[in-house]
Amino acid sequence: MNFLQPWMLLALPLAAIPIIIHLVNQRRFQTVPWAAMRFLLEATKMSSGYTKLRQWLILAMRTLAVLALVLFTARPLTSGLLALLGGDANRVAIVLLDRSASMEETPVGSNTTKLQQGIDQLAETFKTLGIERIVQIDPLADKPEEYNSITQWLRATPRQTWSATSDIPNLMEKALLYAKNNPSGNTMVWLCSDMRDSDWRSQDGRWKAVQDGFRSIAQPVRFSILDLSQTSTVNRSLRITDVHRVETDNGPELSISFRIDKQLGEVSGDASGKASGTSDNATPVASA
Repeated sequence: MNFLQPWMLLALPLAAIPIIIHLVNQRRFQTVPWAAMRFLLEATKMSSGYTKLRQWLILAMRTLAVLALVLFTARPLTSGLLALLGGDANRVAIVLLDRSASMEETPVGSNTTKLQQGIDQLAETFKTLGIERIVQIDPLADKPEEYNSITQWLRATPRQTWSATSDIPNLMEKALLYAKNNPSGNTMVWLCSDMRDSDWRSQDGRWKAVQDGFRSIAQPVRFSILDLSQTSTVNRSLRITDVHRVETDNGPELSISFRIDKQLGEVSGDASGKASGTSDNATPVASA
């Protein structure tokens, strides 16, 4: 059995607290022989067995309550019969992949593209969560593709991008349609993207309809986003060093001298050049 928060299992020794309290309370009382108590002890001897049994049952319930609290906080992941009893056997993961051209980039320090990294990370997450039923929704596919295992999904999922930009609202609409037509006890939507605004189209009116559509579904739907955006480590600066007007045979032109500085980590470089163009906004010519 796996846990989403396994570090919470460090609190399992707390289950011994009720037992310790019980033992401490027993040591608080001392038995002192007293002749007049002999007859009273004989009268209560018949009910002492029931009293001890009740005390042990109370102690066991307190210990189990602490154990249940710790395990519940650790969020166990079940499969098989336990998952069936717990309602997790019908878990389905709807995968939406951002296949824009930017996902073909290879981050600094890596030898795989963003898209490949996203697919690999999703596969590892599904293994941890025990998810086997995966639904892949691609923008150019005629219908969602369903897979019954992670291995099958990895073999069938393309690793290349398909267009310059993605239409994330369209992918969400397709996910909404699938969730409505295929109700499940536990539906999760996993979106892998590098979070570019040109792909998300945050001002698109379809987002409101998608939001209202998911709210209208009876079964719960959870959303997870795998953010693959990275800040560029390349810093560039452009500095104009000189601007003046020159007279040529073709008329007056504006001459601009500039300097470009580029820094990547600890490696830096610079370049300089000159651009000129006519005063009526003709195409400038640059040299470096």
